[in-house]
Amino acid sequence: MMKGFKFQSFRFTISFVLFFIFFTSAFAQKKQYTKYAEEAVADGDFYGAAFYYQKLHDLDTADIAITYKLAECYLNYNAYKKAYPLFEKAYASPQKAELIDALYWMAMINKYQENYDLSAQQFSRFVKEAKTKSTFIYQSAMQEVKNSKVLPRLLKDTLKYIVFNLSGLNSPDAEFSAVLFNDSVLYYSALRQNKEKEYKVKIYAARGKSGWWNEDTMVKKINVDQESSANGTFNTAKTKFIYSRCANLKSCKLVVSYLTDSGWSQAAFLPDEINLTDSTTTHPFLVNFSNKEILLFSSNRAGGKGGMDIWYSEFSKGKYSTPKNIGTKINSPGNEITPFYNLNDTTLYFSSDWHPGLGGQDIFKSKGDFKSLADPVNIGIPLNSSRNDQGFSIDTSGNGFLSSTRIGTLSDDSDAVCCADLYRFEKIQEKKIVPPEDTLPFKVEEDYVDVSLVLYFHNDEPNPRTRDTLTHLNYASTYIQYKKLLPDYEKLYPADLKGEDKEMALEDIHHFFEDYVDEGMNNLQKFSKELLQYLDKGYSAEIVIKGFASPLTKSDYNVNLSLRRISSFINYLKEYEKGAYLPYLNATAANGAKLSITKEPNGEYKSKNDVSDDYNDVRNSIYSPFAAMERRIEVVSVKLIPKEKKEIPYHDNFKKIVVELGEVSGDKIEKKIFLKNTGNQSWEVESLGADCSCTKLTWQDQEIQPGEYLVINFSIDLNNKLGSNKNVLMLKKSDSLADQLIELRYNVIRK
Repeated sequence: MMKGFKFQSFRFTISFVLFFIFFTSAFAQKKQYTKYAEEAVADGDFYGAAFYYQKLHDLDTADIAITYKLAECYLNYNAYKKAYPLFEKAYASPQKAELIDALYWMAMINKYQENYDLSAQQFSRFVKEAKTKSTFIYQSAMQEVKNSKVLPRLLKDTLKYIVFNLSGLNSPDAEFSAVLFNDSVLYYSALRQNKEKEYKVKIYAARGKSGWWNEDTMVKKINVDQESSANGTFNTAKTKFIYSRCANLKSCKLVVSYLTDSGWSQAAFLPDEINLTDSTTTHPFLVNFSNKEILLFSSNRAGGKGGMDIWYSEFSKGKYSTPKNIGTKINSPGNEITPFYNLNDTTLYFSSDWHPGLGGQDIFKSKGDFKSLADPVNIGIPLNSSRNDQGFSIDTSGNGFLSSTRIGTLSDDSDAVCCADLYRFEKIQEKKIVPPEDTLPFKVEEDYVDVSLVLYFHNDEPNPRTRDTLTHLNYASTYIQYKKLLPDYEKLYPADLKGEDKEMALEDIHHFFEDYVDEGMNNLQKFSKELLQYLDKGYSAEIVIKGFASPLTKSDYNVNLSLRRISSFINYLKEYEKGAYLPYLNATAANGAKLSITKEPNGEYKSKNDVSDDYNDVRNSIYSPFAAMERRIEVVSVKLIPKEKKEIPYHDNFKKIVVELGEVSGDKIEKKIFLKNTGNQSWEVESLGADCSCTKLTWQDQEIQPGEYLVINFSIDLNNKLGSNKNVLMLKKSDSLADQLIELRYNVIRK
């Protein structure tokens, strides 16, 4: 027994020793990895920190605090695909309340990845779930909720620019801050590895022209070995060069160098009023404004509005004035950087991660001088993207440079988006359009007005508490009265709410009135003008209009209410331009054109389920934006029919056209149809098909700019065909609401 006991005891002792050695080794590893990770974070080396936090995570996947820190490191070097599932894990953990910021970062990553709808939902959820309302992240999420409401407009607003990667200069590392020294020399900043295997940013000069630059060399005397140099700017005479010199990522100061006969002079630091201690000063830009040299820069110095702010100082008689903050219209609780002032349009351009944007840092513009600037405006796609867009500059020809981490940069791989690339943007030149000679003329059978028209009403308006189906009011007067009720909506919808919830409710009300009620009135004016132009040309029109109401009363009452609202629309047309529509409505127009209106009053039938029908709950049943959106009429279709089926050889705005091919013979027909973009916006083909496999189609897969032609090549197999035939092509353009039909008619004869 004793021998057995001793043997068991020996086994236990060995097991314990082995466990202790393993435990001690693992504990030592954890301690060492934690030390390295924390040191890397302190140095701003998130790639290195992620390496060690990943090892810690592998040792203990249940440690949610390490999971969250690893996610933060991946996020900070733009490894979005690695960061997201880790934030998800943290948010789903029992420590969710303490790690609620994980939801904020999930929303931000989705925004960077262009998942805008999911991003908006997550930001809204974060605002509701976050317990602490005073943090910067909470304020940022509130701003993102507001920003999400203008995103649809930003996504629609596109500029006529082509943006392309300067592949001759870019690498998997960072390139940014391009500035022209002259027509053939471009200065820019780049992150490169030196002989000691350390990464430093240096300023390079490249030779070339337009979008083609290469043969870059490091600029002598501008760069120093142990520090980074970046973000340069010239004075007007190109004899003065101010740029940033950075000891590390968190400490930059401005220096100046002068052009001499032997090249650039040794750089000297700008005075202390520019380079304040305990802050970073960077992104300089020089401009000669009103005979004064102005230095713009960004800094996180005390007295700012948020993180990095834009400041400016006047240089006069060899001295810089005390820098002034450019103000709260531009600077925000977030970061505003890389200022550029364009004298040609007296506009300040800058990047911000706070103002309504598509991604991280977007480029904005603000017109005016330094003492009076307009509210900033997002400059739109394609200059902005879902990632970071910075370092905007533009020349007198309207072309320029920017840096971006947008999708398609050279460092954009499956792991992370390490670094920015330089991009050139150039205005799309108007092309001289030469009409084709071999097009097939066609006849328009149906046309349409491509305008979305939705009009909104206050509760039980017009003419409340009546079952009349007609009103003497027109929509313009109803709209004016509705706008006068805005103070009531501002008072009653946020009632009983406090703090941020009240602010969000007010924002929702303003958003509804500006983007729905006002937009509806603007569209009504456009619609009325365009429709009248067609009627004056001899087209007849058939309008279908639907009415909706909120569910406060019975549906039969709401049907009559919807008819009154439709009546106000018809009255608006009757009174438009002193009765210009009356001959068409009365079928007495000299050109024979007629306007008919089909009314479809839906009553409550299509109201949303979450709209209150409790009359005592006036906040939600009357003054809620959700209830207000139900009180509307919609023009759902406009069919335009020409008096005669006239031939229009170059026209793209139609519902149905007919192409007469006449008598044909042989094995097949091969023809072309040219459709001219007659609008003022580009469009592209989303789909093009035929009702018969006997028809083969080809077309150019590209955007059709205004004035250009879509060339549709079609081939019809005539085998087994005889006599009168027709085939239909279905075209869907990106700017149209529905398919457009092209009917090909032909008569096959056999000889």
